[in-house]
Amino acid sequence: MRILILNWKDNSHPLAGGAEYVTYKYAVELTRLGHEVTLFSSSAAGLKAHEEVNGLTFIRRGNVYTVSLAACWWYLISG
Repeated sequence: MRILILNWKDNSHPLAGGAEYVTYKYAVELTRLGHEVTLFSSSAAGLKAHEEVNGLTFIRRGNVYTVSLAACWWYLISG
């Protein structure tokens, strides 16, 4: 299954907390079970816009205010 997780921040974001850590752990487990998981979140200084870590694909666009709009745009153009 292909799974897209939308979150304000990911576990690498400087302001990440418990929710981001738990979301990351769920995503890793889904990947371990054989699913293709993409985690879309806001960007921050020093973070790559596209990155693959532990079998997860991270897409980072916008900031905490514009991440929802960026996610919609990315979803529409990525097919």
